Amino acid sequence: EEDIKKVYDEEAKKVQETERIRARHILVASEKEAASVEAKLAAGEKFEDLAKQYSLDGSKDYGGDLGYFTAPEMVPEFSKAAFALEAGKISKPVKTEFGWHIIKLEDRKKGAAQPYDQVKAAIRNALVRQKVQETLASLRDVAKVEIIDEDLKKVAAEAEKQRRALQEKMKKANVGTPGEGTPADAAGGDGSGKGDLLIPEDGSSN
Repeated sequence: EEDIKKVYDEEAKKVQETERIRARHILVASEKEAASVEAKLAAGEKFEDLAKQYSLDGSKDYGGDLGYFTAPEMVPEFSKAAFALEAGKISKPVKTEFGWHIIKLEDRKKGAAQPYDQVKAAIRNALVRQKVQETLASLRDVAKVEIIDEDLKKVAAEAEKQRRALQEKMKKANVGTPGEGTPADAAGGDGSGKGDLLIPEDGSSN
């Protein structure tokens, strides 16, 4: 319960600090057109009517109304101009990648978090899922270590098998007289490494 409340408080604070505004705009293609619309507004024509008549944006059907939005939801130039306005005020023409905008601010408000009781279950479920994922990730890491260890064991066993086979071949290759087949036996028992392969110093082979 304590973890759930902590998450709620953190998220509620973020929501409350997120400012949202409601604005209208008129989008035109050129600065000249924007100046013309601006002049009509100054002459007393209604923003909504001019939006329906001149705006290139789909919001023109609603008098240019964009509804409520946060700053990150719009391109930076638009948001900077819109959020700088006071309610009821209209901006100078603003250029963005879409064209020229004239913006009217309708309303401004802070975010409101949902009541704790309404979101408590959802937060609890999210925390449970998070812990399950962390546990599974931990188990996967352990499994990877065990698999690596098993592979190393197989490699080590194969290497030992090859070592013994090679040692056996070497024994057979070096045996010169019947016996145990050890290096000392192959060397005539004295370990000198010469045995039956010993060549007399005078070069004779008797």
